[in-house]
Amino acid sequence: MKSAEEIILEIQELPPQERQKVEDFVTANKEEEFKATYYPPGVIQMLLQEAELSKKRIDTFECSSADELCKSLGLK
Repeated sequence: MKSAEEIILEIQELPPQERQKVEDFVTANKEEEFKATYYPPGVIQMLLQEAELSKKRIDTFECSSADELCKSLGLK
């Protein structure tokens, strides 16, 4: 599993539109299972502090799940 810092850096290097998709997705999916599955402790909080997050939901990005989004962005 990647470190929190590695994940943050990868997300920061994404094009703005893709980065917003990740940030919106994280905001919309704060369930414990998502946090435990995809990120080490503290990463969600770091991501939320890193960005101004909108209230959009993941279904606006044509991704059906956290797994699909993470795979498409190379985060898993």
